[in-house]
Amino acid sequence: MPDRVLVVDDEPAIGRWLRLELGAAGFEVLTATDADDALRLATGEAPDVLVVDLTLPGVDGRTLVERLHAITPAPIIVMSGYVDAAHKDLAMAAGATEFITKPFDGETLAGLCRALLDTRRERLAEGPSPD
Repeated sequence: MPDRVLVVDDEPAIGRWLRLELGAAGFEVLTATDADDALRLATGEAPDVLVVDLTLPGVDGRTLVERLHAITPAPIIVMSGYVDAAHKDLAMAAGATEFITKPFDGETLAGLCRALLDTRRERLAEGPSPD
């Protein structure tokens, strides 16, 4: 069964493009255009990785990342056209695992998804950390 990626972006063209790019890389891709759909899919479909645009209508991407981080252990990649450190810092503080700046190519995003999944699997294989 392929790893499942949830892409959240309010621009349908970006969602379609990422569905094609990530699908060609072997991922099953779910798309959402707003926070409500994203939360529903994250809860019901258990994606392995989430890719969330920082700028969304209604609930902004930072708030959505906080909500997603609270309901799923899946890594969260925030994508944004903002290149300044302040936006990256806000996303990371909200619970993002990684930050990628637009424009990027599909191969780069697919590689980042794979790396995060590999890291997560390694940690799970190691078992709980001794405290």
